[in-house]
Amino acid sequence: MSRATFTVINASAGSGKTHSITDLIADRLAGKNGTALNPTELIATTFTKAAAAELVERIRQKLLDQGLYEQAAGLETALIGTVHSVSGRLIEKYAIEMGLSADLTVLDEAAADRVMTVATSDLVAKAYNANKKLLDKFEIPLEKQTNSHGAESFQKTIEDIIKSARNSALTPEDLEASRKASIKEFHEILDDLAKHSGQSPDVDFHTHFRRVLEDVSQQLTEVAKEIDPAKSTSDRLGFTFTSRNRSTVSALREDLQKFLEELDPWLSTASYRALFELATKGKSLFSKLNAKCIPDLLKYMDLAPTVATSKNARRDTQDLISVLFDTASRCLEAYENYKQAMGFLDFNDQQIHVLELLRTSTSARRDIADTFSLLVVDEFQDTSPIQLAFFLELSTLLDEVIWVGDPKQAIYGFRGSEAELMGNTITALEGVTKKTLTESWRSRQNLVDFSNAVFSRAFPGQDVRLSVPEARKEQYGDDHGELCVLELPSRNAKHRTAEYLSELYAQEGDLAERSVAILRRSDDKDGSWSQAATNHGFRVTNSNTGLHSREERLLLAACTFVADPSDKLAALELIDLMHDHPAHSDWLKQLTAVASSDEARELITQWTVGAASGAISELVKVRAQQASSNLVDLVKHISVVVGLPDRIAAWTLPERRFENVTKFVSRAREFAEQQQSQGQPATLAGFVQAVASDEVALGEKTPPTKGLLHIGTVHSAKGLGWDDVIYVAEQSDKFDGSGLFTTSSGFDIDNVLAGKQLRYYPQLNLDKDGKAWLLAHAYIAPHYVSAQEEELRLAYVAATRAKRRLVIALPTPGKTACADGIMLASSLHNVDATAAAHTTLRIDPENGVLEISSPADSSATAGTTTDSIPCRHVVRKEMNEEKVLLPAPDSGNKPSAYIGKTPMSDVSTRAFKPYSAQASAVESSKELKATTEIRIIADLGAPLVDKGGQHWNLVGDTVHGYLACPYQKLDHAQQCTVAQRLIDNHQVGHILTAEQVVLAGQRWLQWLDSTYPGAKVVTEAPFSWVNDDQQHMQGWIDELLYLADGSTVCIDHKTYPGDDPIGHVRRKYVGQMQTYRQALTALTGTAPQSMLIHLPLLGKVIELVFKA
Repeated sequence: MSRATFTVINASAGSGKTHSITDLIADRLAGKNGTALNPTELIATTFTKAAAAELVERIRQKLLDQGLYEQAAGLETALIGTVHSVSGRLIEKYAIEMGLSADLTVLDEAAADRVMTVATSDLVAKAYNANKKLLDKFEIPLEKQTNSHGAESFQKTIEDIIKSARNSALTPEDLEASRKASIKEFHEILDDLAKHSGQSPDVDFHTHFRRVLEDVSQQLTEVAKEIDPAKSTSDRLGFTFTSRNRSTVSALREDLQKFLEELDPWLSTASYRALFELATKGKSLFSKLNAKCIPDLLKYMDLAPTVATSKNARRDTQDLISVLFDTASRCLEAYENYKQAMGFLDFNDQQIHVLELLRTSTSARRDIADTFSLLVVDEFQDTSPIQLAFFLELSTLLDEVIWVGDPKQAIYGFRGSEAELMGNTITALEGVTKKTLTESWRSRQNLVDFSNAVFSRAFPGQDVRLSVPEARKEQYGDDHGELCVLELPSRNAKHRTAEYLSELYAQEGDLAERSVAILRRSDDKDGSWSQAATNHGFRVTNSNTGLHSREERLLLAACTFVADPSDKLAALELIDLMHDHPAHSDWLKQLTAVASSDEARELITQWTVGAASGAISELVKVRAQQASSNLVDLVKHISVVVGLPDRIAAWTLPERRFENVTKFVSRAREFAEQQQSQGQPATLAGFVQAVASDEVALGEKTPPTKGLLHIGTVHSAKGLGWDDVIYVAEQSDKFDGSGLFTTSSGFDIDNVLAGKQLRYYPQLNLDKDGKAWLLAHAYIAPHYVSAQEEELRLAYVAATRAKRRLVIALPTPGKTACADGIMLASSLHNVDATAAAHTTLRIDPENGVLEISSPADSSATAGTTTDSIPCRHVVRKEMNEEKVLLPAPDSGNKPSAYIGKTPMSDVSTRAFKPYSAQASAVESSKELKATTEIRIIADLGAPLVDKGGQHWNLVGDTVHGYLACPYQKLDHAQQCTVAQRLIDNHQVGHILTAEQVVLAGQRWLQWLDSTYPGAKVVTEAPFSWVNDDQQHMQGWIDELLYLADGSTVCIDHKTYPGDDPIGHVRRKYVGQMQTYRQALTALTGTAPQSMLIHLPLLGKVIELVFKA
């Protein structure tokens, strides 16, 4: 199929890949292997922009060192960059031939995600609402919720289907075929499961459930009769009852009778998880779950298999699959229409257009063949199907293709790459020259030995084993590197890890001369790992996680629009996110109906500055204030202009969303401080550009920096190396056979996109044996193996980042560690269906070694082979009683100023106060609790609930959201609608009704009007304050009253439902309210007249009077 010769270079982690690529390209340009190439003949692709820039600079330096000044000067004419930038350059050159407008805007990855959300969010929301009853059965929320039990959100699943379809260039017909095949295969899984469990697939679960419960109820009646005489027994329902069980039997009978009376409505709304928990644990059915007879009773009932195999489940899963694929298909069409109307191209569009050009344009093919000779592809293992098709088509026009990669590091499947493509391609092509880099230029001997021993077993048949070059050995001397296993209790693992590191570096020496990283599977979204490290004196850097939430996107779009009103994407994001905009419901329909891009621009102008602009027109007025406002105040003002506090109050998880807004404002402050330190102005346009640059750089890396502790993901660490790496090897075997998968009917080197389809399998609630059966099923097993192999690759990438020290941190489930040996986390051992299944890793603490053992051959009958690596074993059972925290580094002070130069006995033991803090987290001193007078000053009516429960924070979010919205402006029906929406969003309908929420608001309004007539009420009032410990505090006060005399009343809403409100407030909230009081006093010059806590569910108002 190709005229090119192919060379594949297998480059294991740390083997000098970039150096090899540099030498290879420089040699071709220098003509060391024949005729010298002109730089214009070179195409080279890298995974990131930073890697491309580094490669260009290295090649240039190499050429300069050889005196090849003309070649070095001409390097700018080479086509070197990411696959996306190379495709973009080709589109620019051949745009006219492809029939593309020169006015097209290319969307980077982050912008494309935002555009997809803008174009599809309305369709997704409508589909969700239309199918909410079905989706609730599978506990699939619209957006990710804290109580969703791991279920992927509806929105995310739709986006995943769209992206997966586009990565494989699937058509609408392919999606329909994928839908049908998913239903067919999943029904076959259900049929096989029914046979396995001895069930009939035709059972109606509702009927079966009632029949079983009625039978149990009748038998319990007989049991009660039989055990009525003293010392009598009854052998029924799989359990031997005695007269001592009388009260239990009576309670069970009462539970059953009550449940049977409410059975039909319960079954009509119960989720499949709830059904399974009832069948396996008795939840929702029996009140005495600790009764000894419950396990036998549930085993007798044997309802669990029927939950998954009934015809009800068959019907619901079929409907779910259809809803997902149908919605995704409509959204895909909407996304394409939107891009076409706006003149947008995303990266995927670029590749499709270029691929079509290479396949159909004779003149372009001739021109490319005449221009280019060499293609070099870095990180080939992370290639997606459409990128591979592009490379192969390009290879038919070139003389030489060099692919550089490592199958062991293929960890970007979630971004569309397919790990098996590299091996399949090499196998399919004839005459491929294979080369392997065999030396580790990154890690010291013990770490290389560890990697060789573990991963040669995990990846049999692949080139894994490396050696340390002699030059490096001389450089390292007696320092062979250190392997350490750090065993942690799972609770507060982050704090124990930080504590361990602070003590380690205080004892060893100068952190300023080392780069250190903590690597985990997931990013530090809540900042807790960073905070723990900061509290122990470390200066921390993080992986960039980007802006994903609705409130962050709205605020960024508003800031972008104020900075540049001509930004079309920002304008349309505002219209889409602001549901009260006149064009919100049909903007996409209107936009795609116009005939030209000029008409589209005119329409957008009407929506943003014309009569139909709604609240957006207010942002135009803000633009004039830029010169007279500092950046932080301007961003805060913009958030108010777009009504962000009120909008957040009506959305799910308002507390988290307000935190996101606070972080966004903090980001503006950091930008302003950075600009000031450099003598540069801090403008809104500059800030927006900086944020956008951060978004584009999501795929880029945070380079290791000496003296800093980097906390990031394994994915973000690929390609980098630190002196010391702490790999947090958390248990991660969450694969349950459900979700979205890409399938292929086979690999065809002449058409690598052929035979691709998608599969979606709904989640099955199964017990341990049922799950094991499912994972071995013919349809599921290949995906399970792929998931487990991905775990091994992640572990390999993590374990090969360290140059000098590798610490494998193991959060163990209990508080104590094994005394004489451990097994490493599942990502490093016992991976089913792979060659690693029989590999064991064991610490020998007495001899200070890690033993890696496996069968001598695949038969597992010829004995074992064992490698022993020097290893330290550290067990942290509990946090030290006397915490030794390093002092906080000043802004101009390096860690070297205090780490390694202060004996441990002299280190300050004061608790370090972090830079920022939240009022709600402020602890109350004993004196403050004792001296604060707390009293009930109003009774608003009877309590609305009688007890609390699990996930009570969601009840709080619901009530807070309602009280923060302008409900007083709504009529009763509208109030009930808002309340019900909040209840549905937070899934608390089993606790609260809309009428109760509305009543809480009415009682509160009536009391405010009678107690503070004429007061101005501000809800979610923002504040920012620096306390005496120089901690920056900012957030939102629930309600602030401005009275006629200029004084204020501070109010906080709490949803405590218990019977000791005064004691609860004294224990929990005195510190928070004192903080509010101090902040308001500092900001206004006068202490608030009153500090109140409103308990809407109890119907009480409490006043706190602080000692002067």
